[in-house]
Amino acid sequence: MGEARRRKLASAAAQIGPPFTVSLDADGTPVQRTLGEMTASEVLTALEWQAATVARLEAAAESARRLAEPDRIDDATLDAVRQAVETLRTLTTEQKTLIALLQRIGAAMPQWRPDSDLPLSAAVQRFWPR
Repeated sequence: MGEARRRKLASAAAQIGPPFTVSLDADGTPVQRTLGEMTASEVLTALEWQAATVARLEAAAESARRLAEPDRIDDATLDAVRQAVETLRTLTTEQKTLIALLQRIGAAMPQWRPDSDLPLSAAVQRFWPR
């Protein structure tokens, strides 16, 4: 398969994927775009946004894990345990979103390999189709 055809297919795949957050508007509502609509800087912002979301939830999940220890559960902590379970579920969803974002970025840049010496951020600046 030729390089031009590979790039065209990668770009088409990026167009139809799910939207990712690139910023907040003036009202604080997330602005989302598919990878095919993003510029290179927006791709990097989407990665930072998603990674920060996962990091925030991982911190919340750590305290949630401690809270959910069987010998600590009583009536007073039952609501907190329910919230902890919800935090852990949300963390899983956001981790899956981050993985999907990374996979789609890689698929949209067939000329870059994750095991290369070129960091992802530099590869996006160099190879991103928009």
